[in-house]
Amino acid sequence: MELQQFELEKIGYDSSIASCGNFLVLDHDVKSASHNIKGLEVLALAEAFKKYPHVEKDLYFNIVERHKNEFTELAASREPVGYYVRVENDVKIADPLQAAFLLGTAGSTQVLHNIIEVGENASLHIVNGCSSACHAGGGRHIGITETY
Repeated sequence: MELQQFELEKIGYDSSIASCGNFLVLDHDVKSASHNIKGLEVLALAEAFKKYPHVEKDLYFNIVERHKNEFTELAASREPVGYYVRVENDVKIADPLQAAFLLGTAGSTQVLHNIIEVGENASLHIVNGCSSACHAGGGRHIGITETY
């Protein structure tokens, strides 16, 4: 995958480094969501809403208030783009999950909402970075993450 590999490596998204999975968004499109450890699940948030109804019902905009400011209101008004990460109880993961959010369209606004659910006695490290493609020029990146 071309996607400005050098830019991705600068923010910690590097296929040559051991990881337990990855998540990649270009503008508003999820390009990759994978995991390779039993007890870990990495999904696009919209997919998680369908597979696990409690994610939308109980976790989405539960810690962060929808109407807190202009950024949360913007995020609440759009289709969700972001990840849902779940680690089962007692699963301790040494290699990090790599997540990258790349802004590739000049003047655009990337709005992300991520939900992380880590079970009891479980652990996970996430390398999460944001960047813009060299040609993108100006733009905005807005990110909300709720961790349970």
